[in-house]
Amino acid sequence: MLDTKAYEAFVERVLHTDLNIRKFHILVAMRQVKFDRAIGLDSEVR
Repeated sequence: MLDTKAYEAFVERVLHTDLNIRKFHILVAMRQVKFDRAIGLDSEVR
């Protein structure tokens, strides 16, 4: 979605009109925290 207004329009147009969807929720990231997807495997796992 481009912005919150576009998301609200999508919700009204698609989610609220679909009788098969009773409820939904969204998780929004306000800022980027992690920059690298690599996992450090140097330490020994016990």
